[in-house]
Amino acid sequence: MKKVVTPESEIIEETALHLAASFYEIGRSSGLQSKHKNARSYAKANMELFIPRALEHLLEMLGNPSFSQDGKDLIYRAIMERSNNDDMRTLFPSDTQNDRHLNNFQLPKDFMEQYFPAKKVS
Repeated sequence: MKKVVTPESEIIEETALHLAASFYEIGRSSGLQSKHKNARSYAKANMELFIPRALEHLLEMLGNPSFSQDGKDLIYRAIMERSNNDDMRTLFPSDTQNDRHLNNFQLPKDFMEQYFPAKKVS
């Protein structure tokens, strides 16, 4: 049995937790009900669902010229240390035909656009 090596950086998980907590707060402030008592417990229970959006967000930061090089290096290292880990591949979104079966998250097609719209650049 292979063991998953603890990643050096947990920036992907931390970003996913923050996105999940924000989603919870938005939903609660909109009047939605939840079995979770607070944003923290919701985020902890649903973090894996937000990994794809966290990765997308972090990758967008890599392309932002105003973001610090140290921050970009941290993000790059966090992503690259997991790129060949088969046990972690199920958490990463993939559009290739060979990897589609690895996507274990099932969000509605417009879920992220609806709840996390992209910022419009003026």
